[in-house]
Amino acid sequence: PNEYDPKLLFGDPDAISLRSRRGILTQRITGHPFAVMLLDELEKAHAKVHDRLLQLIDEGAFFNGAGESISCRSMIILATSNTGADVYRGQTIGFAQPADYQKMDREVDLQLERAFRFEFLNRFDQIVHFHPLTRESIRTIAQRELEQLENRPGFRQRSLRLGLDESVLDWLAVHGHDPDYGARFLRRVIERHVTTALADAVVREGTPRNKAVNLSARRN
Repeated sequence: PNEYDPKLLFGDPDAISLRSRRGILTQRITGHPFAVMLLDELEKAHAKVHDRLLQLIDEGAFFNGAGESISCRSMIILATSNTGADVYRGQTIGFAQPADYQKMDREVDLQLERAFRFEFLNRFDQIVHFHPLTRESIRTIAQRELEQLENRPGFRQRSLRLGLDESVLDWLAVHGHDPDYGARFLRRVIERHVTTALADAVVREGTPRNKAVNLSARRN
């Protein structure tokens, strides 16, 4: 991504405008000393960006292209990476054993060491492995997503309440999971099958106000 270009991120000392010399990172964090800095998909960044971030994490500050020292000492810095994600893919949902995950975690750590310098990884307090979602996790997320449907304008304007049958959560737990896309796939399934069905029912039936709309699954 362009935002991970070293000069765009930390500032270009040869740029004409002060804004470009200061860089995107300075602009984002100025005025927010107590914040969370998220470095998303860090493996896509240039190696020079990793080097600059090493200084930032190690010293709690960095120099931008304008020669300013920008403090990050009161920030929480999080980084995400898809490095090693292929190790977890293809696992049967809900059936992986703890020992299997320990073995996979070690393989992921090896891939991280190949993608990032050891001294860079060593600056982080902890590396957290995100394992594939279980069927029970998908079910819990589905329940939360469905409960949020009550906040949609069509429901709120009619003061409707949504009643959920367990069969819907069971159906979504089976059909709402994709090992490559995780919870994003679940949201698509809900929009395609659940939200559309609810919208059709509300419009077609002219559901009166202050009533409950019960959602269930039958014959798949």
